[in-house]
Amino acid sequence: MLDLLLRHYRGAFDRIYLFSRSASLDKGWDPLRKYVEEVQHVNQDDEPTFFDEFDAKALQEQMNLQMRVAEYAKKAKRKEIPQVLWIFDDLVDDERVMHSNNNLIATLAIRSRHFGGSLWVATQKFRALANIIRVNLTGVFVWPALSNRLERKAIVEEISGRYSPEQIEEMLQHVSQRRFGFLFVDLKTTDPDRAYQGSLLRYLRPSD
Repeated sequence: MLDLLLRHYRGAFDRIYLFSRSASLDKGWDPLRKYVEEVQHVNQDDEPTFFDEFDAKALQEQMNLQMRVAEYAKKAKRKEIPQVLWIFDDLVDDERVMHSNNNLIATLAIRSRHFGGSLWVATQKFRALANIIRVNLTGVFVWPALSNRLERKAIVEEISGRYSPEQIEEMLQHVSQRRFGFLFVDLKTTDPDRAYQGSLLRYLRPSD
């Protein structure tokens, strides 16, 4: 995920909010923290963007602020709305967060694109996500290191589209040969030849 944020999507978001139980403990998040503080110039004491647990009040305030920003940008006839990314990581077992069709995250899944927001959810239990989140996804990143056989089968079935699970497995095996390789599935496209990408580098199709 860090490679996505700091390389592929670098500069795409004006604010990045992270909700993760490991936000403070996991040193793996340090590159993102450094980027937010040194590149985006966000002081965590003045404007916290890293949260060790789900904070509904903080999330609501962030959403309200972004909606005001988007409204101002539209009234000022700006060509683009400042973009915000919300990341929810390691929270799938919190029933308040990922299992409800009627909470703030469900609202983000449905409406965030209308006010310059994007939602990333990291999970190893895809079908544990609320249905409202899954049906509103526009893309899925799949890392082939997923070792749980049942979870791997579930995600493969979810993204198979016109291809068979065996063909999806073939593409996962292909991207796994690259360091940090992943399969990106574009759920918006109507062109099956442009639905799958290997690490955002090129489109993939299973061999005939």
